[in-house]
Amino acid sequence: AGAYVRVVSDAEQAFATGSRIFELARAGVSAVVGGHEREDSQARMHHKFVLIDKRLLLTGSFNWTVSAHARGNCENLLVTSDSEMVAAFSA
Repeated sequence: AGAYVRVVSDAEQAFATGSRIFELARAGVSAVVGGHEREDSQARMHHKFVLIDKRLLLTGSFNWTVSAHARGNCENLLVTSDSEMVAAFSA
């Protein structure tokens, strides 16, 4: 049946070199790009997480970018199916 996918990003990252957000949107993925609508906006989407089928949560400091992965950054990533944590991110 497939999975529901939605991407939320700040504009700075959406327009960054290597970003695939708009490519995903053209393919039918729900994409929300916020922040930086005004030049003086300092809004950022810093929190990174993935929720899979409202059952599995991936969250942490890991940046979901090719450059972050290729440089071997020291990041953390928590993977959990704890129902209370999943529910908190499902709202």
